[in-house]
Amino acid sequence: MKITEILAKIAKGEALTDAEKEFAKNYDPQKESDAAASAARKKAEAERDLAKAELDTLKQKADDDGKKGLSEIQQLTATVKELNGKVEGLTKAKADAEAKATAVQRSQTIRDAAKAAGITLAPKTVNETLFFQMLEAHLAKVDIADKTALDAIARAIAVEEDDDETEIKG
Repeated sequence: MKITEILAKIAKGEALTDAEKEFAKNYDPQKESDAAASAARKKAEAERDLAKAELDTLKQKADDDGKKGLSEIQQLTATVKELNGKVEGLTKAKADAEAKATAVQRSQTIRDAAKAAGITLAPKTVNETLFFQMLEAHLAKVDIADKTALDAIARAIAVEEDDDETEIKG
């Protein structure tokens, strides 16, 4: 029931039902405006709560995205550190391999120079590997890039066969 309907009936001179009479008797315009205000307030509060929930959701999403961004940065930093470690390891391995290759090249150059100078082992004397290691140690301070000096030193080394002994002079 609405008060406007009851007032329209009264204006026309129509009889009111008991329910309409009771409604008109208990009608309080302030109560109705309060009820309307209350309903509007409740609706506004519901909309506010909904907006607040959406805001909270958006804030949480922003925080999560911020954390994702931060953790992504942290992940990238960790990846960079890992890759730097691998690069350092590979650089060290490369340097070690180059040093080993240089040592092998030096050893081969000394062996070639010794063989070119006619330095040989007498049968049943010293092991060939041991002999060339001793020769390399003897030539440790010689610059093998200077072929003339290396050849001169190799020719200066004489191997004498005396029964089962080998002597290195130089």
